[in-house]
Amino acid sequence: MNTAEKCKRWAMGIVLGVVSLALAACGGMPQTAAVSDAPFYTVRDSLGREVVLAKKPQRVVLLTASFVNMMHAVGGDFAAWANSPGTEGAAYARGKKTVGYAYQVDMEALLREEPDLVIGLLGLHNRLQQPLAENHIPFLLLSLASFEDVKRAVAILADVSGRHAEGQALIAGMEQDMEATAAAVPHEAYSFAVIHGTAQSVTIEGNGSIACDTAARLGLKNAFGDLSSPTGGFLLPFSMEQLVEKNPDILFLTTMVMPGKEQEAFKDNLMAHPSWASLKAVQEGRVYFLPQKYFLMSPGVEYPQALRFMAEQLYPDRVIKKET
Repeated sequence: MNTAEKCKRWAMGIVLGVVSLALAACGGMPQTAAVSDAPFYTVRDSLGREVVLAKKPQRVVLLTASFVNMMHAVGGDFAAWANSPGTEGAAYARGKKTVGYAYQVDMEALLREEPDLVIGLLGLHNRLQQPLAENHIPFLLLSLASFEDVKRAVAILADVSGRHAEGQALIAGMEQDMEATAAAVPHEAYSFAVIHGTAQSVTIEGNGSIACDTAARLGLKNAFGDLSSPTGGFLLPFSMEQLVEKNPDILFLTTMVMPGKEQEAFKDNLMAHPSWASLKAVQEGRVYFLPQKYFLMSPGVEYPQALRFMAEQLYPDRVIKKET
């Protein structure tokens, strides 16, 4: 190849290089465009809806204290939250704005925060779908009804915060703690029932509640696990006749009344019944009140503590107590 041909090829290479750089700068390169247009995060929530976040959210609003605790545990941040009556929440949440209560979200206050992501609890916050969609605000509905649900929620909150590794480490630690507690107890074939009390009535918890999921992890069998609610969910109509017929070995009592008044929720509708004293669990002293902070909505990242609490009630000599 002579000198003239070498010069022509060299010049052509320079021209092609300049054109390529120009195309890349203008977005004309397909590979570059595909990368820049990719959304930050895509996920299906617990309702099966696909939620796409174009970019990392900067103003997240969390609608339960459980989500607040999860977000803090993975090192993420949030703009505002929904609390509960009579509770201040954890120290790291007290300086944040509130948008009403978890059971009664103030939509005007929520919109004033101009969130770019709202995370609510499946079943409790479903009704917010339409108003948030009308305001073009991404909305994730997540279930916390079991430990598997909690692990998935932790992973999602970590991912939307850009803290995937921290989320996976938290999940691994929770699993290890749960496994240690489950391994410490004998897994005897006890049957159980969970009775839920309010100021007006009592119901039975079928499979799907926090208490039932926790008990199953200790090898217990739900005496009412073969029944399903006629209205959906996990709460079943209470019948003393059915309870006497099933006659479970263990009774767990959950409430949503004010702390200190738990006994009152069951006094008239349960314990005053003539058949109450004949139940095996009552006669053998296996009736346990379960604290609201673990068993009313969801313990969230404190799920291992919920399991440990239940195990300590059943087998106080087998579980090594930890300070919480």
